[in-house]
Amino acid sequence: MFLLGFAFYSLMFATAGVLVARQEEAAMVATPFSILIVGAYLLTFVAVGSPDAPWVRIISYVPPLAPIFMPVRVAVGTVAWWETPAMVLVMVLVIFLLARTAGGIYRAYLVRGGVRVPWSIALGWYAGERIRQ
Repeated sequence: MFLLGFAFYSLMFATAGVLVARQEEAAMVATPFSILIVGAYLLTFVAVGSPDAPWVRIISYVPPLAPIFMPVRVAVGTVAWWETPAMVLVMVLVIFLLARTAGGIYRAYLVRGGVRVPWSIALGWYAGERIRQ
């Protein structure tokens, strides 16, 4: 689960990093991901109190939160035998799609200079580039 989370967040941070023009802007673009990681970590303390709650079960499959919540559920012992492989499968699929998207954005913006590119434009341009290929 650690490796899946590392791969997921590495791709997210790398994609965010390519969208900035200067090194000083990198922290600003990476802040939402950092807030997500810290928020998920803090939310696990609530999840430990009720690991069988429906919201905890659902969140343990959501890709940005799964590598943080599923180990908590495994440690508490409330995970069925099929839930861990299902979460791994979901994470692998999302990492694959994220790698393809990140690769396209990276290819489109790596040699590009200038101002910071917003996520909406980067994903829109990537989708347009993908259609033309």
